[in-house]
Amino acid sequence: MGGLKLGWILKFLVGTAVFVATCLTCSIAYQWYVVSQFESTYPYPGELIDVGGHSLHLNCSGDGESQTVILEAGSGMWSMDWYEVQRRISEFASVCSYDRAGHGWSEFGTEPRTINQLAEELSVLLEAADSNPPYVMVGASFGGSLVQLYENRHPDKVAGIILVDSRPKDYTASLRKIVPDAVDAMAEERAFVSSLFDMGLVSIILKLQGPFTFSEQPQHLAQMYAHVGRMTKHTAAHAKELSVDPISDNQMQSIGPIGDKPLTVIVHGEKTMFKDQLGMSDEEAMYMESIWTIQQEQQLELSSQSELLVAETSGHLVHQDQPDVIVEAVRRHLFDLM
Repeated sequence: MGGLKLGWILKFLVGTAVFVATCLTCSIAYQWYVVSQFESTYPYPGELIDVGGHSLHLNCSGDGESQTVILEAGSGMWSMDWYEVQRRISEFASVCSYDRAGHGWSEFGTEPRTINQLAEELSVLLEAADSNPPYVMVGASFGGSLVQLYENRHPDKVAGIILVDSRPKDYTASLRKIVPDAVDAMAEERAFVSSLFDMGLVSIILKLQGPFTFSEQPQHLAQMYAHVGRMTKHTAAHAKELSVDPISDNQMQSIGPIGDKPLTVIVHGEKTMFKDQLGMSDEEAMYMESIWTIQQEQQLELSSQSELLVAETSGHLVHQDQPDVIVEAVRRHLFDLM
C-alpha cells in the first residue's frame, strides 16, 4: 500500500510539473507572438539606439534651428503619450520622445530600474543620438524628476526645464502619512508583478491594464494602445520601475536648483488626481490635492527664472487634456533662448 501511495504522489508531482511547464511555455510563446505582432503591425516610427546591452526607441521629428526639445514620459507611459504634443511642437522645432527600457518598442534594460539607472540610460541615448544640446526638457509626472536628475548631472546640456505636474521629491513620504497601508500594499503588488514576469507567468495570472489611454485619440493610436495593453513586457517594465520607488526616492534627494535657467511648472487644475485612489476618502483625496499643489509651487524655487501655469481643465494627464498648454510653454522657452 505504501508503494502504491508513493506512486500516486510521484505521478501527481510529475503531472503538476508538466502542467506548469506547459503553461510557462504557452505564456512565453503567447508573449513572443504578441510582441512580434505589435512590431510588425506598428513599426517603430523612430530608431533603435544601443545604450549598452539593450536598445531604446527614440523618435525625433521637426526641423528647428533652436535647441532640441526632449519629452520624458511619466510612470507607465511611453513615447506615444506625447503624440499630440510632439506633433504640434514639430511644426516649429526639433523634438524627441523615447521609450524607457521595456516600454513600447524598447528592450528591457539593466536592473534595478532606479531613477539613477534611467538617467544614465537617457544620458547614453542622447549622447548617441544626432541631437542638438543644450535641450529644453519636458518631464511629465515621474518624468519631471528624471529630467531634473539629468540636468543635475549634465547642467551644460540643459537650457531650460518644463515640469508637467511633476512628481515632487517628497511625494511618497507625503502619501505615506495619509494612507500608509495602501502605500505598502502597492509596493508588495509591484514586486509581485515583477517577479511573475521574471518567471514568465504574467500573461497567465495578471489582468493587464496596459498604458494610460486617451479619451479621444486617432483610431490608429487607439488600436496601438490596445495592442500594447496585451504586452506584459510593458506592464512589467512599469512594475519594475515602481518596485524600487524607495531607492529612487532617496536618489531624487540629490536634485537641486538649476540657477537662472528658465523653468515652467505646470500644475493640473481639476482636483481629480487622488479621487477614488488607494482607498482614500474624499477628505483625504482633497487634502492630498492641497499638498500636491503646495509641492508644485515649491518647485518654482529651483530657478530664479520660473513661472507657474495652471492647466485649468486638466487632470493629472495634462498632455492629454490640454496639450496646448505644454506646447505654448515650449514655444516661450525657445523664444526666450533665442
